[in-house]
Amino acid sequence: MPDPNIGKRIGPSTGMVINDECGFERSGYGLLKVGDHYRVALGLDSDQGREGLTLALFDQGGVGMTIQDAKGIVWAGSAPAADTVTGVAEAFRGFLTKGADGVRVMSGANAK
Repeated sequence: MPDPNIGKRIGPSTGMVINDECGFERSGYGLLKVGDHYRVALGLDSDQGREGLTLALFDQGGVGMTIQDAKGIVWAGSAPAADTVTGVAEAFRGFLTKGADGVRVMSGANAK
């Protein structure tokens, strides 16, 4: 898949992209190589090509859904310890929010 018109992808990708009449990516399904690992993702994008809703499976073990708007991100899923998706030191399973008020983790034993 080519890079979107708002910048470069974080790695080479194969799959399918749907653009609007102005050339902004509005949806995509692909296999993305980041470093030595792959992730499979389905994304729904805003009218400016920014991700709004993403379902993803990571070779390193994470799986989840990201909901994002201009004010922050919600991650619902799992991730291994020290994963770049969550930024949490320990292995993670649950909900995480990131916004102007910081990071909040809502999961089983380590709910905060």
